[in-house]
Amino acid sequence: LDAAPALNAAAAVSTHRPPGARAGASASAGGGGGGGEEGVLAALAEVAHRPRPLELLVLAVAFSHLARPGSSRRLPLGKIDSRSPEVERFLLKYTCLESRAALRSELSMWCPVPSEDWVADESSFVWDAPPKGPDDAGPALDFELLAAFIGTHAAPRGALGGIFRGVRAGMKTEIRHGGDSIGASDDLSKARVVRRHVQRGLEEALGPLLTGFDPCGAEGGSSASRLARTVARRAAWLTAQAGCSVAQIDGVGLSVEDFLELHDRAAILGRVLMANFSGDIALWRGGGAFAPGVPSSQRGRRGLGGG
Repeated sequence: LDAAPALNAAAAVSTHRPPGARAGASASAGGGGGGGEEGVLAALAEVAHRPRPLELLVLAVAFSHLARPGSSRRLPLGKIDSRSPEVERFLLKYTCLESRAALRSELSMWCPVPSEDWVADESSFVWDAPPKGPDDAGPALDFELLAAFIGTHAAPRGALGGIFRGVRAGMKTEIRHGGDSIGASDDLSKARVVRRHVQRGLEEALGPLLTGFDPCGAEGGSSASRLARTVARRAAWLTAQAGCSVAQIDGVGLSVEDFLELHDRAAILGRVLMANFSGDIALWRGGGAFAPGVPSSQRGRRGLGGG
């Protein structure tokens, strides 16, 4: 893990007070936030080229909250019940899955029951099949499984392929027919074109993940929609700025694999911003500053994002 950048970013994100409905709406409409929000974006920019360690730190706090005593029934230490209403809400919020039925179907493929007469024991991933309702125990998730499930359910891969083809066609057309605005060897202008098209594509690709995003204090409707667009725009911008290499500025070097990797990074940044805007990080950490492994006497120091 990139320990120092990830810890700094995690500290900045977790100690920033999430915006309320009015503050969030004005920030999304005007495109700017307070100094705290700018600090969060600056911290995320430092890890935008490799944001996964940061998300793992944030997910570890979420998992600890979901696995707190009394939140799961008859599960071994270090696992959470995927049929818990709180866990289901969490998984639906931070994936592109649109319903509990879709979520349970996907989890059943990740954690299949070997046979109809199979009986779960305390070391099993699955509890009490077949499922009947939100109060019935289902697949038990450890941290690694939860993190992998979240990371692979940001968008349907088929939809991403279509978006990539549109991005590639658009930027190649603009580069070829840009006229005097883009010289034949003007790498800087070409880079701007590529980043702009990639950013637009990533914003579109983040749509399924942000569907239904309703942050804390926003009363749904237009406020939630504006905040969702703000999250998509900022996550896409951070990713495009950090992820488009010089080798890709001609519009030919950007492959579908490159775009999928960029989308994975944008989705991570989007989920972290969602957790901040919604107030979930404050809930998960229980009111304390998030600085894992750091003595409480040093949590306010500048190296941990508190300066």
